[in-house]
Amino acid sequence: MSALLTLRNLSVTIGGNEIVHGIDLDVARGETLALVGESGSGKSMTAMALMGISPPGAVVRADEMSFDSGKAPAALRGDRLSMVFQEPMTALNPVFTIADQLMTVYRQHRQSGASEARDRALHLLDRVGLPDPAAQMRKFPHQLSGGQRQRVLIAMALMCGPDLLIADEPTTALDVTTQVKLLDLLGDLQAELGLGMLFITHDLGVVERVSHRVAVMQQGHIVETGETKQVLRAPAHAYTRKLIDSLPRPRTPAARNSGKTVLQARGVGRTYTSSSWGKTQSFQALKEVSLDLDEGEILGVVGESGCGKSTLARILIGLDRPDTGSVEIAGEAATSLPQRSLAKLVQPVFQDPFGSLNPRWTIGSILELPLKLHTDLDAPARRARVADLLRSVDLPVSSAEVTPRALSGGQRQRVAIARALAVEPRVIVCDEPTSALDVSVQAQILALLRDLRRDRGLSLIFISHDLAVIENLCDRVMVMYKGEVVEEGAADRIFANPRHPHTQALKDAILRVEPLQQDGLATGEK
Repeated sequence: MSALLTLRNLSVTIGGNEIVHGIDLDVARGETLALVGESGSGKSMTAMALMGISPPGAVVRADEMSFDSGKAPAALRGDRLSMVFQEPMTALNPVFTIADQLMTVYRQHRQSGASEARDRALHLLDRVGLPDPAAQMRKFPHQLSGGQRQRVLIAMALMCGPDLLIADEPTTALDVTTQVKLLDLLGDLQAELGLGMLFITHDLGVVERVSHRVAVMQQGHIVETGETKQVLRAPAHAYTRKLIDSLPRPRTPAARNSGKTVLQARGVGRTYTSSSWGKTQSFQALKEVSLDLDEGEILGVVGESGCGKSTLARILIGLDRPDTGSVEIAGEAATSLPQRSLAKLVQPVFQDPFGSLNPRWTIGSILELPLKLHTDLDAPARRARVADLLRSVDLPVSSAEVTPRALSGGQRQRVAIARALAVEPRVIVCDEPTSALDVSVQAQILALLRDLRRDRGLSLIFISHDLAVIENLCDRVMVMYKGEVVEEGAADRIFANPRHPHTQALKDAILRVEPLQQDGLATGEK
């Protein structure tokens, strides 16, 4: 099979430091090559070098970087070569409609009129499964869901009929059912159009579903390349084995304890209203939601985006109030407590630690603030407490001197957990805390949460759309769908015998690489 894209001895240097070293890649027409590795391994930098959009100051060198036409890939950007980015809200211009953004791409490369460009955009929006394409064309990006925005990006990448599509983590932030739909869509489009595809991801379940071959990247080097099944079933490199071993596996849930309930919700409902052009619309985010959380228990809350998980979390931590129902924490009615008193009982850990940590403060200042607000400790005692908190989440005490920007994503999430622990709460509510992390970092955070539960008797509510993570961590599971709880029970029962069709759909959408034991090495097989 002749190569559509040929890359030989690619290097990328920034500030005198070579961060991508001697990369060789080939992608054939109709083939998907997965490029996998942890954050910082050089995956996205390789893709940006191919597209000719490397950061300012980057020096890109290669013995060969060519398309089948002999032209450099960057010269064909937007036409025969296109890219789908990870975060569609960032990649789409918020001040232009969907129609403006799709039509501009086509008119720039095809020198066409507006009518032809509009027809092409409508066709592709329909092809990627966006409902009522004509109506969606008139909207702005913020008026679409995450999955809809990602479909718009795919349509934009296909506007000029490219031969090669680079997809950089296109499904990372999506719920499992939406992720599967988009992966199937890309597979159908590839078969229909004969696309070559370079698929960048850290999710080995995604790799097994979409790719023909896989290249594993570590610290700027390709350490292993081969047929996908061969690499996942019998990895030759220790780093590949480490990635496979880090995948979340089912665990036996802990039995419920003596039944000392620390948090209770009864009949919680929440309806939001909005006004536009003189019309008022209502949306019921939660409908009669009830739950119980025992001391030392980890309760998983799962469901698709928009099912009400995060609304429930905001109510439990006091950032929103229910229209109906009640919440009690440690026997106290949450709605009657001052926010400061409630914060000493329940603390959050959010999805994006970089967004929830003040980028201008040092880690020490971030961790000291709750101590100033909620304790009578003097300055030396606060500093000692900060050091204890950092050690409790396996961070060096020297981390107190740096800002969040100096830390990795996993380290920032550890800081967020340490901040939640500062006031010694009874409950921690974790809202998608591992969804954007690499598998190895994710495994470390899950192990940390289990250790904190064991050592401190913490109770956790863990909200996620990733059932593999829920199955690995949680004792009980509550499944939400369209604002309601549709199923609840012990984690092993829920996953072995789901009773609600939506639970079954979530289970079916898990992309798992199953372990095999060969010569003492953990390997993967679908």
